[in-house]
Amino acid sequence: GGREMRKHHDLKSQTKYFQQTEKGYKCFELRVNDRDFQVHETVTLQEVVGEVYTGRELGPYEICHVLSEHDGLSSGYCIIELEIKDEN
Repeated sequence: GGREMRKHHDLKSQTKYFQQTEKGYKCFELRVNDRDFQVHETVTLQEVVGEVYTGRELGPYEICHVLSEHDGLSSGYCIIELEIKDEN
């Protein structure tokens, strides 16, 4: 069958967190769940300083897990786990 188009999210990422992801230390994002993130959707992280884009990007990554409605997680927030997509 044909592959349906999955939703893609461009997300702003402050330099501190962007660099942690870039170096491979961090594979998750804590986000306001205002986009109904779903497993298998893709994410590109766009580095920002304040609200200003630096032009640096990471990704695309595939969402492999979405954690929400969890003890200790504020209502309306989620943690999305990112998997580096194999481009080969």
